[in-house]
Order: sequence, then structure tokens, then C-alpha cells
Amino acid sequence: MAFGLDLDSIKDTVTDVVGDKINLESLDFSKLLNSDFLSKYSNFGTLKELFTKHDIPLDKEKLLSYPEEKLDEIISKDTKFSTWKDMLMTAVKELF
Repeated sequence: MAFGLDLDSIKDTVTDVVGDKINLESLDFSKLLNSDFLSKYSNFGTLKELFTKHDIPLDKEKLLSYPEEKLDEIISKDTKFSTWKDMLMTAVKELF
């Protein structure tokens, strides 16, 4: 997707995985992608470290407008995942 992350697609996929167990509007990426998760799947201890290295916005609203292709490229390079969505889905599965 050229113009940012597709939040509706992420919500649909999360809902498919965990149903209505979580409020997706208040989903906090830093809690979902916590230090244990990031240490397991990357060389970063926090989401802030990963985002800061690549100048990815830390603000959720700004993140949603960040180019998904660029984020996928970063995630595939610096984590064990091929896409941002794959990383989120694994985190959701592990958390719930």
C-alpha cells in the first residue's frame, strides 16, 4: 500500500486471530511489541529503539500514514519477519 498502513486490514486480521478479546482502537503497539517479543525476534530491546533507528514515527496517528512498503522493508531487514503485518499478527497470537 503506497499511502500508509491499512488499519482496517490490521483490525480484520487481529479480529480473525483473537475475536473481540481486545479493543483495537486502543491497541498500544509498544505493549503488543514489548521488549520480550522484540528481543526474541530482533536485535532491539524496545520498539522505540527500532523506530528511532529508522526514523519511523512513534506517534500512532503518524505511524498509520507511514508508507507500508518502507516499513515492511525495515521489518524484513531488522527482524525475523517479512512484513509489519506478520510481526503484528505473531505478537497478537503470542499475547492472546
